[in-house]
Amino acid sequence: MHRFLIDVFLIVFVSGPYAAAADYPRDLTQWREVAVPLKSKKADRDVWESAANQSNLEWRTSREGGRPIAELNMGRGSKRPGEPAFFTRVGKFGRADTFVEVEDGWLIGFNRGGFGAGLSWFSRNGARNYKVSAHQVTGFFQRANGMHAIEGPSHPGASSGSVIRIAREPATGLWQAQTVAHLPGAAEAVSLRSDGTMLITLSNALVSIDGGGKLRTLLANAPWPNLYPNSSTVSADERHLYVGMRQYVVDVDLTTYRLRFLIPSRNFLNTLSKEDERRVRGYIMFRVTRPH
Repeated sequence: MHRFLIDVFLIVFVSGPYAAAADYPRDLTQWREVAVPLKSKKADRDVWESAANQSNLEWRTSREGGRPIAELNMGRGSKRPGEPAFFTRVGKFGRADTFVEVEDGWLIGFNRGGFGAGLSWFSRNGARNYKVSAHQVTGFFQRANGMHAIEGPSHPGASSGSVIRIAREPATGLWQAQTVAHLPGAAEAVSLRSDGTMLITLSNALVSIDGGGKLRTLLANAPWPNLYPNSSTVSADERHLYVGMRQYVVDVDLTTYRLRFLIPSRNFLNTLSKEDERRVRGYIMFRVTRPH
């Protein structure tokens, strides 16, 4: 199931089994862990992943008063904090996927996966714009040496991404984008440690890039490629990284790299119908027993 389908689900979630989900603690320290089946238990693991992938809920993490919190991502139709007041249409693209306000206007990212992408500049009132690059930006962030962004394709088959620096060319004043680091997978979210180290959540891994540009894989083969990470937040003590995604917020212990899959309560946990579970388990058995 592709990421953009979450918008369709969220339109109807308030009238479905999650109608009681309007009230939940945003403080992630109050959430509870859900046990994830071991990889060796293939059928159980696939049932768990299928149920999570089909969840109506998608969580976005941030920090409030020093505390890590999570809120429901209400989909493309809802107003987002800090979003430009004007409509960001340019060419075939409409509403912005990512945005950041800069000294002379806005940097706007459009990312439609396999349907195209682009990074544009807009004037403060939206009356003027121009294309900066064709990067598939998934998030902006500020470092000591200027504005940066993570990017990479977010569609099936994506296998690479990068960190780009976006700066104004002195002679013209126009914004330009330059790749400063290549990534081994599509970049989905980024957080910064106090020393400037980037913690970058990929579609299937977690990596870091230190101030000297050295890339290190912190977590390979992460169990979230079908849950579409969308945000990350470092705890105040920098011992944990909270990654928002479909169904869960994943708490990554940055010392041991143990993962905890969190939900507010069991009421928020999607489960498959008995028929769908039998179908998933039957497909697994077919794959295992089918002669080569």
